Amino acid sequence: MLATAMYMVDPHPEDEVFKDMERLAEKGLILRIPVGDGRATTLFLVEYDAEKDYFPDLHSLRMPVITRHDGEPFYSFLDIREYRVITRLRRVFMEVLGVENPRIDYVRFEVSLDPSNMPRVEAVLEDLFGWKTRAWITILEYQLASKIKYKLGKDYGPDLKYNLHDILKATLDLRLLDHVDTGKVKQYMGPVKPGIIMKNLEALLKPNAYKIWNKNYHYTLIRKNKA
Repeated sequence: MLATAMYMVDPHPEDEVFKDMERLAEKGLILRIPVGDGRATTLFLVEYDAEKDYFPDLHSLRMPVITRHDGEPFYSFLDIREYRVITRLRRVFMEVLGVENPRIDYVRFEVSLDPSNMPRVEAVLEDLFGWKTRAWITILEYQLASKIKYKLGKDYGPDLKYNLHDILKATLDLRLLDHVDTGKVKQYMGPVKPGIIMKNLEALLKPNAYKIWNKNYHYTLIRKNKA
């Protein structure tokens, strides 16, 4: 999925995001799940995403959500060790979601800290609960330029092997270059170091990266199309 950079129509976008989360909590739209021993954890709560904080002018955020098939099994993600709690939650999930072993994954997004120079269009975002907000969505050429410069063009040093999945996703997103104004992409991208980009792309041909490509179900349709 191509990550979308956006910012709320507010002078302090990151503050607005957390205010919105407070409002959702007051309405009961943030989910607290018991995990045993009187403990509970919270889902649908926006948090800072230090792991994916690649872009210098964007505040990276993530929100853990329950899914039917994507992500980590709920009991391991939530570190639930009591079988009776797992069994009880399985009954609830089967009734509500139709699966007894749902998974938990992160929805990731970025909020701009300085949107003044970002090419963008305005949109209205609405979730299933009826919550709406206005946001600016950066145009596709700017998104692709950012991926080239800050993901493919980043020198990861010894941490390269831990970032192969993100490099692979960014590389696959570049298929969209056939459908955008590449002149604008170059303009937004600015100077890059081709040697670093080639090093990162070559790393995708090594066994650790091939394992991600060959076994991760996210790429099933792409593998079929390639075949």
